[in-house]
Amino acid sequence: MKSEQVNQEQEEESDRDYSASENGYVANILDANEPVFWRDVVQVKQSVLNANDISCPICLEPLSNMVCPRITKCGHVYCWTCVLQYLEFEKQRNWKRCALCFDCVYKLDLKPVIIEEIKTFKTNE
Repeated sequence: MKSEQVNQEQEEESDRDYSASENGYVANILDANEPVFWRDVVQVKQSVLNANDISCPICLEPLSNMVCPRITKCGHVYCWTCVLQYLEFEKQRNWKRCALCFDCVYKLDLKPVIIEEIKTFKTNE
């Protein structure tokens, strides 16, 4: 079984915060040097420049219309209902390939995601 530790390089590039549960307590993990295990993550906060660039790869709905967005371990965002139907379709095993990168997606690995758009300000030059 491969390590469940979140890839720290990916974390730094994507500007994500992880809320992890340890012994029933939830803490925000902001330190990129602090190891985070995906099984301990209860929620992901992701900052993006343009939220309109995010859409469900199954139904193609934009983020604003997504129903309970969930993020996979590989970092792709799906509608909760779409990904559940996808995982149950022709169920031959308890996982499916990610529709975008073909990484393994398990139902228990889907985490709630809050996506915040970064506001940019232009200075008078």
